[in-house]
Amino acid sequence: MWALANIASEENLKYRDMILNHGILTEIVRQLCNPPKRIFYTRTAIWFISILIRGKPFPEYEKVKIF
Repeated sequence: MWALANIASEENLKYRDMILNHGILTEIVRQLCNPPKRIFYTRTAIWFISILIRGKPFPEYEKVKIF
């Protein structure tokens, strides 16, 4: 997850969009809904989500809409 977050940084918006196209955001949120195993995982997951939903231009709403 840490590596994907670094790849999806604001300098690489095309990679951010590729990651979003593969449904990673939904899977991360699904895992966060289960009891977390470690606080480090939860912190990293939330940081990764914040990277996926930002950037100029913003990602398409349909790609970041969870439910």
